[in-house]
Amino acid sequence: RQVVEEYKEELNASYYGKENIESESVRSYSSVYNTLGYIPAAVAHMVGRFLHLPYVMIFYMGKLANLLLYVTVIYAAIKRLKSGKWILTTIALFPTLIYMASNYSYDYWVNAWTMYGFAYLFSVMEKKKKIEFKDFAKIIGSFFLGLGPKAIYFLFLLFFLFLPKECFSSKKQKNMYCIAAIGVMFVIISSFMVSFVVQGPGRGDIRGGGGVNSTDQVQFILQNPLEYAKILLTYLFGDYLRIENSNEYTNNMYYLG
Repeated sequence: RQVVEEYKEELNASYYGKENIESESVRSYSSVYNTLGYIPAAVAHMVGRFLHLPYVMIFYMGKLANLLLYVTVIYAAIKRLKSGKWILTTIALFPTLIYMASNYSYDYWVNAWTMYGFAYLFSVMEKKKKIEFKDFAKIIGSFFLGLGPKAIYFLFLLFFLFLPKECFSSKKQKNMYCIAAIGVMFVIISSFMVSFVVQGPGRGDIRGGGGVNSTDQVQFILQNPLEYAKILLTYLFGDYLRIENSNEYTNNMYYLG
């Protein structure tokens, strides 16, 4: 017990040491936008530090903040739907999603806000109500927020273009909103393409390890589209989707290692 207490004291001393706090006076748009998913945990940590709580308690507060945001946004999404509430509830309660929402990651943020965006979009399509600016802002805004940490999913915004014409008061309004949605989509794309072009190889999701070069990958796909398609289809239908390999993607929770 004494060893545990000494370790906690060491953690507290290290966590509250000023030399361990990094700050930058100026941050780029992409660095801020791509880290939106960490805001709830960061706020919880700020509150914990202000109250000078123990490190372990602050650690749990950060995870709880992520979970509370996930629950709140999903609740709003379910409430928005007229039908399909149980479908969304079932998806939102998948063990893997709950596990991610209860820990430190940006995945819960992406899942929550994009599910809210789709729920709002489907509710508008189902009711075929005349879309107002507040509806447009909530749909596009939720996707914009949700895709910050994972901007590569920018194509989600194209679903807005498939709203039936009955949802718009005029053809002019539909064209205006669709152009605006595409504009927001390009803003999202810029969050990773600017750094990708300017800063060169290795930018983007680095979870693949130091040997993963995102620049070379994209160049290969653009220069060899047929070969890339062959590699992708071979992997999907020759390995990943084979029934004998199904246990690899159904019984294993990857975030547990």
